[in-house]
Amino acid sequence: MKRIVFSTLISLALVLGLASCGDGSSGSSTSVVSSEISSSQSASASESETIPDSSSAEVASSSSVASVSASSESISEPKNTNITADTNEEFAAILAASSMYDESIEKFAKKYSYSTIEFDGCITYITNHDDYDTRYDLLLSAGDYVDENTQNPGPNFKFEDVGTRDLGISDLFLPDFVDIGSNVHVVAKVLEFDDDTGIFELEPISLEAR
Repeated sequence: MKRIVFSTLISLALVLGLASCGDGSSGSSTSVVSSEISSSQSASASESETIPDSSSAEVASSSSVASVSASSESISEPKNTNITADTNEEFAAILAASSMYDESIEKFAKKYSYSTIEFDGCITYITNHDDYDTRYDLLLSAGDYVDENTQNPGPNFKFEDVGTRDLGISDLFLPDFVDIGSNVHVVAKVLEFDDDTGIFELEPISLEAR
């Protein structure tokens, strides 16, 4: 009887020992699986953060191309900054002034000193400068030439001591169109206005027939 009881106790101890081992193994396996799942989720999150948004990259690229194109257009197509009667009300006003001594002419000359002006005018007088054969003095008015007895409105412009190269002409001597009565297109820089003589002196850039 004692042997049976002792055997039964040993069997129960073995059963309980195996159960304990089984429980520990199961817990360890569960922990390993959970750890692997967490690692996979972290890796996926990291990949999501490091992969750039393709749509954002395309937008940025398009903006860069547009900026380069705009810059290229501004470089290849410079704007004309010359003062004309169409772009400057003050210049339009002095070209229409009833007297070549008008106060507005002096104000304009001071305000826009050495600015470039451009207008259609006519040659009203020309002569050699001092004793030089290829240096000249010219007087010009805005508008078309009428006759020697008619003074056009606006300033009495003057080119003093200029050669053909100063007028943008490649020949040594003056071409036929540079003469009294010729209608011309003038591009020149503003120098100064003499309120005693009514002369508005310019530095020529180009003189063309029209």
